[in-house]
Amino acid sequence: VVDNLSEVRQHFMSHRNADDILTKPLFVKACQELGLDNDELLDELFDDFDDDGSGYVDTDEIMENIRDYMAGDAEVKLFKRIFNLYDNDGSGQIAAIELEANRGSRTETIYGVTAAQKKVFIKMFRTSPWIDASGSIDFGEFVCLMKHEPELVKAMFSTVFS
Repeated sequence: VVDNLSEVRQHFMSHRNADDILTKPLFVKACQELGLDNDELLDELFDDFDDDGSGYVDTDEIMENIRDYMAGDAEVKLFKRIFNLYDNDGSGQIAAIELEANRGSRTETIYGVTAAQKKVFIKMFRTSPWIDASGSIDFGEFVCLMKHEPELVKAMFSTVFS
């Protein structure tokens, strides 16, 4: 985890401008390079990182928020946002059949979820010991997947070329 945290920190730090800050466009670009392409999620993340409402993110805000997102309540908030990207009908459940039905559809453009990310997620439904065989997962199971399945975490937070 420390190596990953260090890499994420370095990634954001490398996108700072000459004033040592991340403007919203720079922040969005850094996130997109990590595979986060959902505009709504990016807006929420920027607002979360911009603690003082200045319209930019400084070094202290970067470090504090990355640390918070990697452990604690902020991590759960981030997982919930990601869960909601897949829970298209708002039922509180993500069904494998729903993912498979949406594969390749325009939801990838709308929600910023790639076909490769869906493929990994569907694989988790079939093979992960962290969820039951009901054919759908709730938020608690999703959190278990995110915490115990490095392949899923990599797919959710990496640029994936399909």
